[in-house]
Formats: sequence, C-alpha cells, structure tokens
Amino acid sequence: MPDSVKPANERSWSTFGGLVLFLLVIQTPFMALAQFPRTKLFSLFPPGGSAGSSQEVQLKTGTDLEGVGGLRFSHPGITAVQKYLEPAPTWPFPKPVEGHFIVTIASDVPPGVYDVRAFGSHGVSNARAFVVSDLEERIEAAANTDVDKATEISVGSVVNGTAQAGTADYFSFEAREGQRLLIDCHAERIDSRMDATLVLYDADGRELQRQRDTIRRDPLVDFLVPADGTYLVKVYDFLHGGGDEYFYRLSVSTGPYIDFIFPPAVAAGTSGSYAIYGRNLPGSSPAPDITVNGQSLEKLIMEIEVPAFVDQTALPVNSMVSPAESVLDAMSYRLATPQGTSNLVRLGFATAALVVEQEPNNDPSEANVLTLPCEIAGRFNNRRDVDWFTFDATKAAVYYVEVYSHRLGLPTDPYLLIQRVTEDPEKESGVEDVKEVDDLDEVGIDATYDSRTADPIFRFTVPEDGTYRILVRDLNAT
Repeated sequence: MPDSVKPANERSWSTFGGLVLFLLVIQTPFMALAQFPRTKLFSLFPPGGSAGSSQEVQLKTGTDLEGVGGLRFSHPGITAVQKYLEPAPTWPFPKPVEGHFIVTIASDVPPGVYDVRAFGSHGVSNARAFVVSDLEERIEAAANTDVDKATEISVGSVVNGTAQAGTADYFSFEAREGQRLLIDCHAERIDSRMDATLVLYDADGRELQRQRDTIRRDPLVDFLVPADGTYLVKVYDFLHGGGDEYFYRLSVSTGPYIDFIFPPAVAAGTSGSYAIYGRNLPGSSPAPDITVNGQSLEKLIMEIEVPAFVDQTALPVNSMVSPAESVLDAMSYRLATPQGTSNLVRLGFATAALVVEQEPNNDPSEANVLTLPCEIAGRFNNRRDVDWFTFDATKAAVYYVEVYSHRLGLPTDPYLLIQRVTEDPEKESGVEDVKEVDDLDEVGIDATYDSRTADPIFRFTVPEDGTYRILVRDLNAT
C-alpha cells in the first residue's frame, strides 16, 4: 500500500523503519538539587554579642559560602555589613574580606537567641543561632589550653570560645566571699555540636564542682564563693571532640536565673501574682524546701501582666525550644534586674478555669475536688510526690485528660491513672481502674522534627454516671 493511502499511524511506523524509540528522563528533586549550589551555614564566630556593640563575625563552616554578601537577622535591630580591606598600592579600591562581616547590635535589642542567615549569589542559607546579651563580651585567648595560660575573665561577662579536639580551655576570674556565682555554658542551646562539661577549681587546684547536662545537655555551676580569691574554670567537650562547630559561650555572673514559675500557666488578658523560683533573685526570700541538683532556690513574688491576644500562628520565643515544646501556646518572661536579665521562661496559656493544686493530696482520701472543665496547675514537690484529684461526671460525657510537663521543657515523665469509684460489693477496694496512660509516642514520626512527648494524653468517654479520680505522678522520680 502506498504511503499516501496508509493510515497515519502506519505511515509513522514505516517512516522510522518499524522502530520507535522513547527517551524518558526522570529527574528527581535530589538530582535537581545536586546540579545547583545552595548556601548552607553550619557555624559562625563569635556566635553572639552584647547589645549596643559592634564586632566582626566570621562565617566558619558551611557549603557554597563563596559569594555570600550579607547576613540577615530575625531582629531588625541587628544588622551586618561586609568587611573591607583598606585600599593598598597594589589594589587601589576597598577589597571585600570573604566571609567576614561587621555586626552591629542596637542597644534596645532584648537579650535572647535570634536567627541569622547568610545570603548571596547562591541564595539564602538555613538559620543559625546568634545570641544577644546584656553583659560584657570577649573572645577566648587562642593559647588557653594550659592552666598557666588561662584566659582572664571578669564576673559579669561572657566569653566566646571554640573547643578543640582532645584539649580543654581554661579561664580564671576573681571572686569575693559570699557571692553566688552562676557559671553557665551555652552550647547545645545555641546549635553547637559540643557536649560541654565544666570543672571549677580553687587557686590551689582543688576541684570544687563538676557539672554536665544541667540544662538539657549544657552545664551550669551554682557556686557560693567561700573566700576571696582566684578561681579556675575548665571547659571541654565530654567526648573530646572539637572544631569550628564546637563553639560555646561561657558566662560568669551574679545575675538572676529562673528555674520555674508557679503556677506555670496564665489566663490571657489578666494580671496576677506569681511565685518565681530561682537564684540571685533581688528581693527574694529563701525557699529551702525547693532544691535543684542539691542547690536551694529563692522565691520571689512578682506581678505579671498577661497579654489579651494570643497569636497561635507564631512562636513568641527567643530561646531554644524542642519540637515537643513548640506545640505550647505560651508567653515568654524574663526578669530584668540591675545585675542583668534572667534566662527566658515560658508560661502556657490556660483555656479553661485555672485551679491551683492544694497539698496535701498524696492519698485518695485527700484528693482535690474538681469542677470540670478546668486546668490544674500542680507540682511534683519531692522525688516520690503523687497527686490525686476527684470529680463527678455523667455517662457519655467526653473530656480530654492531658498533662503538660515534658512539653514545658522539664525532665519529667508524667503518668496518669483514671479510676471510677464504685459501690460494687465484689470490688473490695471500692474502685475500678479505667485507664492507665503514659507516653504519647504516635506523633512525631518525622525524624527531622521529632515532636514525640512523654506527656500523657487521653480522650476520656465517661462510661457511667459517678465519681472518678485521677492519679498523676512522675515516673522519672520514683
């Protein structure tokens, strides 16, 4: 059959000699990314500065950092400009110093942790942490890995350093008898790879304290100075790692530190008195019955005003929070004093009537009586403290029973037991267990954002009219 009268599809086959070749190219997102450079920032140094200052900051490690022309911060009061070399006979124009910037922090920038990103010809990088303090800042001496070459620092200052593999950094300071010094090392809390360890010595080389993993994986030394003199601090990575990504910020201060605020929840648009527990709280009274890592705390009653509007689309915090903590609608609070500004504490927003736990309630006969719905502000007062609550409910009513503790950033593992009080003569104890609830492991399956929590959550459908009771305890403190 002539081609002129063949069907179109048959002519096509004949034209290509009976062979059709399909070339199919599948380009995955990973292949696309591999073809183009993309700026990633792993570390910069120093990782912070003091409000009202300017300093040189260098991009230390990352990928595709060539062509970076600026830094962008999450606070408008922090700005950066490229550093330039002065003109020289061989180069009559200012020459940019690659990866070096002059960062200026306005005096009204509040202390806290902010985001910084590098941007340039390969786009905008990921965010890293940049810390603003209200203390004097300095850089460690390069040769402070021997005791006799310790970097001298002063009380009320921050020193920025980098751990080197297999070595330790040493710092010395003068202290006065009776001072309560807080020696705090920020590493994990500012995106560092360092698992920092602190060791405190007196002038004769006697070890006074050794701390690790006090605040998350970072160490905090609480030191009551016994006598005037020179003291020495040793800083190193617990696994003896090091490098540009093992940076840290070491502070020695008499400033305030907040361990917790009670109650830990607030009602939007209200004002009330709250008990602040911590160290170096001006105007406080001793709280000898409350200890943390063997250190007694102080108690300060403060009036706190709570905003009326809660933006649930934002995360109003300038400090590190874990993925599990990020689900909490909360306000941020810091205590400002003449000795400096405290660390940040988050206060959750209550969505129902707020009830403060009343001790003693360690026995079912002493259970606090509740009227539902409500939110309870409670506390594990000692290592084996348990709390009982009781309420009446009608059949088929539905309640969510949920504990916020681990999601407050605390090293707790809460446990719930719900019981029904019965009059069944076959029940010798007069109670029937309805549900035991421990960890909530079903969420957070994405390993890059692991929001799993040790807090128990239970949807409770009331099986019968009657009286019920709830036991709350911390499995980490049994």
